[in-house]
Amino acid sequence: MRHSQKNHGFTLVEFSIVIAAAMVLIAIAMVGWARVEATNRSSQLISAVSAIDQAIRTQYANEYSYTGLTVDAIASHLPADLRPPACSGTCPAGTVRSPYGGTITVTGRGIGMRQFEIRISAPLPADGCADLATRMGGQYWSVSRGSATMKSASMAAIPAATASAACSANLNLPLSFIGT
Repeated sequence: MRHSQKNHGFTLVEFSIVIAAAMVLIAIAMVGWARVEATNRSSQLISAVSAIDQAIRTQYANEYSYTGLTVDAIASHLPADLRPPACSGTCPAGTVRSPYGGTITVTGRGIGMRQFEIRISAPLPADGCADLATRMGGQYWSVSRGSATMKSASMAAIPAATASAACSANLNLPLSFIGT
C-alpha cells in the first residue's frame, strides 16, 4: 500500500501574497486614521475658538470696550481643558494651546478697544485653517491669515475656495479673527 505524502504548509508564493495583502490593508487603514485625526483636530480647534469667543462675550457683556482682554481676563469663563496650566479662575497673561501645537491668544484692539482679536499661531495646516475659517468666519468682522484677507468689514460667510487659497499660501502665518 502506497501512501502519498502531502505538504500542509504555505508555499513561498502564497505567503508573499498574504503579506502583500496585509500591507495594502495596513496602508489603507493608516490613510483613514490620518483623516480621522485631522478631522478630530479641526473639530477641537473649532470648539476651542467657539468657547473663547463665548468667554469673551460673557466677560465683556456689559462693557463698552475690550480693554484689558487677555487669556487671564476670560480664564474663569473658559472650560477647564482650555485654561492655561495651573489656572484657577485667573492666570498670568498666557495663551491657550491649539490642538495643532500652536497657541491661541486674545487681545482687545482698535480705536477705543472696541474690537477683539482671536489669533491662532502656526503650526496650523491649510485644511484646518480653511475648515475653521469657513465654519466660524461668518460671525466675525474680519478674517485673515497673514496679509491674505478672507473678508473685511462684513459679517458674510467665507467661501471655501477663498479660505483654501488664503490658508494654503500662508502656512507659517497666524490666522486672525476680528470681532466686535
